[in-house]
Amino acid sequence: MTTVTCQHCAFEAPAARTYCPECKKKLRPATVTAAAPPELPALPAPPRQDFETRLQQIAANADPYAHVPSRTTGARTVRPVLAGFTIAALVGVAVTLVLLLVAHTHRADLVHQMKVSPRSVSLDAARHADDDVQNAAIAYLLMLVVTAALFITWLFQLTKVVDDYSPDALRHRPGWAIGGWFVPILNLVRPKQMVDDVWTGSSPEWSHERPAFYVHLWWAAFLISGLLDRIAAQSGDNSLSDVESSDRMFRWAEGLELLAAVLAIVVVVTTTRRVLRVVRPASPHTPVSG
Repeated sequence: MTTVTCQHCAFEAPAARTYCPECKKKLRPATVTAAAPPELPALPAPPRQDFETRLQQIAANADPYAHVPSRTTGARTVRPVLAGFTIAALVGVAVTLVLLLVAHTHRADLVHQMKVSPRSVSLDAARHADDDVQNAAIAYLLMLVVTAALFITWLFQLTKVVDDYSPDALRHRPGWAIGGWFVPILNLVRPKQMVDDVWTGSSPEWSHERPAFYVHLWWAAFLISGLLDRIAAQSGDNSLSDVESSDRMFRWAEGLELLAAVLAIVVVVTTTRRVLRVVRPASPHTPVSG
């Protein structure tokens, strides 16, 4: 069996693998110790054509191999436009978070004034503050649903590309880029694992590059903000003190969510560029990032 000597731990791995089964690091293709792999089968020949049809094709500068499927990697499926839509949606989430943060701050200040001096705040002002919070929350939830759908689709696309380019790069099947978000408990770690694997699997020059610090910071901010959201939602509204403490807790959660949204934009941009940089040379049909 054709094997590859791992340059990190000297383990004799099968030549078909791009990651060492022993140390989980990328293998250098130049260390093949057995016979070279067999050549890929040749592309099928174009169908026979009569002389008149051939002349017409030459006159029209047609390609007789146009009907033959191109033997390329998953790079053809990389669509920077999807990353662009995802980034735009994340920007929308950030904007609605700012509105929600301002609304909660305003209502918390009004509630505090009502506790100190009940007659200093009119009923209309209190109702207006409540309406601002509700409207901002509805806008945020709508943007969050759209963004979640785009982000999950973007992540699934890149995991499919990396799986085609380097089959051993992913610890889990690409489908977990979707399903990992919906399984309780597992959704605390599995989506982050898929992002990490895409990052590592798109490392250039056969290096085992770990995800950048901001990738970990993004996921930490996302998880902590979700926890604070739950705590704030369970604070209740039985009294003015409950409303004030809930609004102040929501402000902390929304601040972290805003940080997570900004870092998610950075993650989408850098990860997409990494995957395009690695797989684009393998396919002349890869779309060019705008």
